[in-house]
Amino acid sequence: MGVENLAGTYVRLNYDKTMLQVSSAEMGSIFEDAMQDPAFIYEDDNENEWIDIHTSFLGSDSVSISGTGSLAEIIFTSLLAGESTLTFDAVCELVDPDDNPIEIKGFGEGSPYEKNLAFDMIAQAAGGTFSVTGEADGPPTRPGISCLL
Repeated sequence: MGVENLAGTYVRLNYDKTMLQVSSAEMGSIFEDAMQDPAFIYEDDNENEWIDIHTSFLGSDSVSISGTGSLAEIIFTSLLAGESTLTFDAVCELVDPDDNPIEIKGFGEGSPYEKNLAFDMIAQAAGGTFSVTGEADGPPTRPGISCLL
């Protein structure tokens, strides 16, 4: 299962500028088999601690893709030793050729929850990841980020 009828994306990834610096960003693997290359634009705003990724198929022929893969590959340079967090901004969206939002389903086909949306934290909780995180005498905590856009 993957995304269906994807024609454009907007993703904002927030990062800590004291810990990380964007070195580069490239188009991801999901676009490799597309009939045409999409426009791929990124803007790194180090001052406000975010990177925006925009992709869109240009023209009136309504090109779209379906499948799984990364939207972008971003390389960060570490500025200091330690831990840092990357977070997706709430304004992120995937759209179809008619500019309608595409919902990302977190549960697979045939699951009793297949009609429910699921975001990272919900999927981690439902999948049991929270049961192995946190301090022994404390509540579960969210694991660190692990993502390919």
